[in-house]
Amino acid sequence: MQTGRREMGSCTVREAAIGDIEAIVNIFNFEVAHGRSNYETREHTLEERRAWWKQLRDRNLPVLVAEMGDRVVGFGSLSPFSPNSGYRLTVTGALYVDPDYRRDGVGRAIARQLIIKAYELGLHSIVVAVNSQNEASLTLLESVGFERVGIFKEIGQKHGQWLDDIGLQINLN
Repeated sequence: MQTGRREMGSCTVREAAIGDIEAIVNIFNFEVAHGRSNYETREHTLEERRAWWKQLRDRNLPVLVAEMGDRVVGFGSLSPFSPNSGYRLTVTGALYVDPDYRRDGVGRAIARQLIIKAYELGLHSIVVAVNSQNEASLTLLESVGFERVGIFKEIGQKHGQWLDDIGLQINLN
């Protein structure tokens, strides 16, 4: 992770390539170690993330990255919500931004592109669960059309603390 000053600018969102996996791992593992946006307690390896990327591509589900210049500064993906066939048109979304690039529109750009991709794929609904203390992510998702639909009490643990999640959903058609 980069820290310190950087140039401001707009980001470009595109499909992730195999060469982006290292940046994706670094952004994700920073959250594992320092954040509460996921409840993973073990850092992911390059091999695990390559397999994840390939699995989503094989299912025609997007993994997107945001770039500023030649640097990957965020990523997002859509994954199956459930293996049950009745949920085949519902996906769950994930979105992570390098801490040095937060509040610069990167997350909003990725979220908008994920919604467009889901619509183009003929999906009906995207659902996400966001830590109830993560007001920035809640605000971001609501700004692109997600609605709060419920709360999961003490659903996960991170850094020795039980945490609540807010469920959000957007229907596409």
